[in-house]
Amino acid sequence: MKKEKFTTLHGMTGFGPTLTGAKMDAEQKIAMLIDELRKGPEVFAIGDWAIMLWRDAHGWASRIIKQPDGWRSNVVWGGTGHSGGYEKARYSVIQHLAHLTWSPDKHDGDVIGMAVGLLPSRGDNDEPLRLASDLARYFKWQRDYAAARAAGKTDEEAREACWTSHP
Repeated sequence: MKKEKFTTLHGMTGFGPTLTGAKMDAEQKIAMLIDELRKGPEVFAIGDWAIMLWRDAHGWASRIIKQPDGWRSNVVWGGTGHSGGYEKARYSVIQHLAHLTWSPDKHDGDVIGMAVGLLPSRGDNDEPLRLASDLARYFKWQRDYAAARAAGKTDEEAREACWTSHP
């Protein structure tokens, strides 16, 4: 049984069947990282909320930079790290923005429309449908939970009722 070789090139570890293969793997990873870093930070906004998404040496990260009471320019702490690639991080940021923006007095379709509008439109992309479905389910759960609490159920009872009706 052959062992896989590995090497580290400029701080990036590569793996392969040979040392040459491992070096090529590390070079490809470095090239991919450089391409992702070239994308630069992006800002996504819905209503009074804005989140910046950027790539650093560890992966994709995001931070709320604007909220209803104003810009958060002096905040140097916090932020969220995202596992996976750019598309997964972007989806998570947009979904989070929709959650922050939504309230029971808003029309669900308006918030869903704004969120879906932040995604790229490509014919082969199922992200908009998946996001719309995820958000509709989330908003319904929130409304059902609020109704159960208004009907006198405890937090635990309301959550149990919602999880039973929203598997």
